[in-house]
Amino acid sequence: MVFWSATKFPFVRMSERDESIGRANLAWGRMAAEVLSRFGVGRVVLSPGSRSTPLALGFAQCAALEVTPVLDERSAGFLALGMAKESGKPVVLLCTSGTAAANYLPAIVEANLSNVPLVVLTADRPGELRDCQSGQTIDQTKLYGDQVLWWAEVGPAEEGEESLSWIRQTLVQAVRKSVGAPAGPVHINLPLREPFFPNGDHDEPELEPLLAHCSPPARIVPSLAPAEADRLAKELDLSGRRWLVVAGPHATGDAESHCSAVASIAERLQAPLLADALAGLRDHASVNPRLVTTYDSILRSETDLDALAPDAVLRLGPLPTCKTLRKWLGKLDLPTWVVDASGRDMDGLRGRTNHLTLTTEGFASVLADGEGQGIDWGAAWMEREAQASEKLDVCLAETPFAFEGRVAWALSRCLPAGVPIFAASSMPVRDLEYFWRPNDAGRRIFFNRGANGIDGTLSTALGVAWSGSPAVLLTGDLALLHDANGFLSLPKFRGSLTIVLVNNGGGGIFETLPVARREPALFEEYFATPQAVDFSELATCHGVEQLQPSSWEEFEAVMSELPVAGARIVELSTNRKQDVSLRTDLLAEAGATA
Repeated sequence: MVFWSATKFPFVRMSERDESIGRANLAWGRMAAEVLSRFGVGRVVLSPGSRSTPLALGFAQCAALEVTPVLDERSAGFLALGMAKESGKPVVLLCTSGTAAANYLPAIVEANLSNVPLVVLTADRPGELRDCQSGQTIDQTKLYGDQVLWWAEVGPAEEGEESLSWIRQTLVQAVRKSVGAPAGPVHINLPLREPFFPNGDHDEPELEPLLAHCSPPARIVPSLAPAEADRLAKELDLSGRRWLVVAGPHATGDAESHCSAVASIAERLQAPLLADALAGLRDHASVNPRLVTTYDSILRSETDLDALAPDAVLRLGPLPTCKTLRKWLGKLDLPTWVVDASGRDMDGLRGRTNHLTLTTEGFASVLADGEGQGIDWGAAWMEREAQASEKLDVCLAETPFAFEGRVAWALSRCLPAGVPIFAASSMPVRDLEYFWRPNDAGRRIFFNRGANGIDGTLSTALGVAWSGSPAVLLTGDLALLHDANGFLSLPKFRGSLTIVLVNNGGGGIFETLPVARREPALFEEYFATPQAVDFSELATCHGVEQLQPSSWEEFEAVMSELPVAGARIVELSTNRKQDVSLRTDLLAEAGATA
């Protein structure tokens, strides 16, 4: 079979050595595409460039791969991150040599700390062109340091089965590592010689005999041997303790399975369940009758907190965002168990903590097979939850348009069931924690809380929405502007994304810092970073519909019916200086009621 035709390109006479290099490069590109597609990779995000030509051609001509070219490498990295978050499957990033590869780093950092599988392929100059000013060449050896789970260099390509087996097995290992326990990003650096394809027609090598054994790797799920499970059940001493369960951000795996497992754990421990909005539990409220969502308000009151203090704490995943809760747990300094499958140290409080490298479902099974249950003591928590929730609902319903905190509250009430939501870092994730009301809409909330940055906000949300079902991004103005190049991906976008833009003219979260009151003039310039961008013009530039509701009723009507395709901006202009005070007063008032 003829794979490459010279008639497509002007004839340039090549030596036989050059023809061999070109044939080998194209064969590597085909092999890479075949291995990745057979190992469960369905998507490639490609940053255009010359050195990566053989792989780009191989991916583009593979029907099993969806290949998306993205101009800006930083945005490309986050687009791939969002795709992988939504699907749970590894996504490939491909770029040329030089600073293109360096621009992937922020997304790789987030993927590493969030356990998201990415396979990063960076083309490079061969050894003879390094350290000699050959152009577009940097040291790409272990470029991403310990931010990747695994690294390899493979190349240059040569003709023959031995070389094809080399690239095949390196990619097999890369995918296997990316979906392991923990999952995360991996990196392969590929030094490639020119020419990147042959000049003459040639027969392609037969790859199938080298691919017959390739199949997707099994997911690794941490588990305990029976003896270890028995020991753990005795160590927990269920029947002699008043337990408190604290659920932090969780965005991987089967949401319904996770919610059911958490409910089983809370029931077995007879424990109140304090759940961050990012834990994915508030949108399955009826599954978790012990759910407490107003813990920030309750703990702010500092009234009779002794009645709320447990004997032991079980944490599921990372700590919630709430500083009030973190400080209270730190003061209690109780025996604490942290359940998290990544194996990372989750003890930011530096307390008396035991780490259990298990999934939530795995830990629920350990409890189910054990004996006894915790002391049922959570009535005080549930009573205060009811009182604080009622007070917050009443107060929020009376807030003027457009108080920032009410945006999250309104979205939790009006968004259609099952809609994915991406919450930007900074104030959006905090307003979700404060004001997202329990419901049974079965929505899934996505976020970048590994490194907690605002990098790549729009691109990650587009990646989440890429599959086609309507999705929502809740973001502030600075987070959106920080990744404005994400709009460049829209011509390839086939999904639906509604961007709820809370525009307070700067960094609203910084209004909570002490420096905002101590040095107000310096604060505004050097911390708040005020901006005066006309977002309607930005929307027009990229062909995006923009709406500016003038009332809460209009906002909820707009958000209750989402478009089936395309992107739109729903902009709410707010006052960050007024809202920081109103938010504090609301939370305190709800806590005083409880």
